[in-house]
Amino acid sequence: MRALRLPLVGFLEGEATARRVLVTALVASLLAPLNSTMIAVALPAIRAEFDVGLHLVAWLVGSYLILMALAQPVGGKLGDTYGRERVLVAGLLLFLVASLLAALAWSFAALVVFRCLQAVGGAITVPNSGALLRQAYPTERRASAFGLMGASISLAAALGPLIGGAMIAASDWRAMFYINVPIVALALPLAVSLGLPRLREQAPAPFDFLGTVLLGLVFFFAVLAINVVRSGPLLLASVSSAVAGAALVLLLKRETSYGNPLIDPSFLRDRTFAAACGAILFSNLTMYTVLLAMPVFLTEVQGRDAAETGLMLMSLTILAAFVAPLGGRLADSAGRGAPAVAGALGLVAAVALLLPISRGMAAWHVALALSLVGLGIGLSTAAVQTAAVESVPARLAASAQGVYSTARYTGSIVGAGILGAVLRSEKGGPPIADFRVLLVILLVAATASLAASLRIGAGALARERAATPATALDEGA
Repeated sequence: MRALRLPLVGFLEGEATARRVLVTALVASLLAPLNSTMIAVALPAIRAEFDVGLHLVAWLVGSYLILMALAQPVGGKLGDTYGRERVLVAGLLLFLVASLLAALAWSFAALVVFRCLQAVGGAITVPNSGALLRQAYPTERRASAFGLMGASISLAAALGPLIGGAMIAASDWRAMFYINVPIVALALPLAVSLGLPRLREQAPAPFDFLGTVLLGLVFFFAVLAINVVRSGPLLLASVSSAVAGAALVLLLKRETSYGNPLIDPSFLRDRTFAAACGAILFSNLTMYTVLLAMPVFLTEVQGRDAAETGLMLMSLTILAAFVAPLGGRLADSAGRGAPAVAGALGLVAAVALLLPISRGMAAWHVALALSLVGLGIGLSTAAVQTAAVESVPARLAASAQGVYSTARYTGSIVGAGILGAVLRSEKGGPPIADFRVLLVILLVAATASLAASLRIGAGALARERAATPATALDEGA
């Protein structure tokens, strides 16, 4: 019966500190996804005001995603080294300042810079919020907390275009950024008053700035290679790939020899952590690419209107948000592996359902597949995330959360690159054959997520329960 109880019941019976941590994490986690999707409805107005082309305005979205992926290990490492609450407060303040400056942007270049600062602020808040949840909640309730955090993130992403559209309709695109003010105003005093025991890492060496630079080079040139591999010069794609590979080799050498590495090599040597990162990378690649490809198919190939397309896409995002708490409760009661595998199976089934895609595919068929994607993501996310952050020592939880989040965003970035490389833009929409090629690639990705999920067993849960008393805040080393 325990798995059927409402997710909040367990928290209302818990410690006051744990409840404050949960509320803080839920509020702080709204910022990054809300601003990731909210900007979409403002792009036409921004393009018109600053008179820039589509290729430039796309950087408002692309640069945000890239920096969110790049900066999260940095934000997590800072939290483990200097204190998670302190770094979380700094991230919230940076996000607030960046939002206010974005609302006052005097040029397109300035707006891009302020969006990048927003991404850095968001990248600081996410890993430290996750690490605080890991620290505050005992093992048997931890996944439920992450399930609620996942629901908060999914809802914010789903509601972003609606909120942004309402703000723009009431004023203009600049007003959209002011929605962040009350969110930060609520999260800041909560973060300041948490009062959790300090689990500061005793750093044997200074912060890994060289590792940070090398990680940035890997991301920049890898993303460049992905985006020019089809439409850009072949030489540029080859050189970018070579530079990304060389930077990756140097990064791996640095991280294995430096005393205080940005990305601890022991993380990826842990079977559970490596499996969780693989599962989220491939599942997010699948979900994000489907989310981007289906509007193109529904509007440009089938000729459906924007309202119908939006409603069908909401079957994915809203279902993912509402199922996430249930996924967390299942992970607490049945172990991390079962909901992770069930969610991955849902993704495989969804892509398989879309494989016979055609111009005449029924709306119910597409909506069912999208619902299965949402169900799979909702069931698996909390289990996979919890398995990742509890598979490392508690003092390194923010760093681990940062690496895990980078894997998640990497999936989105690679998915967007694959979409651009496969779908050809032609009058009347891309050919159906291109969609079929894309779906075969996504079936491989979903299967890879399933394979990784199968490696997330009950081992981490049993190890954590043996090491940590169920009634105390997690203070493990």
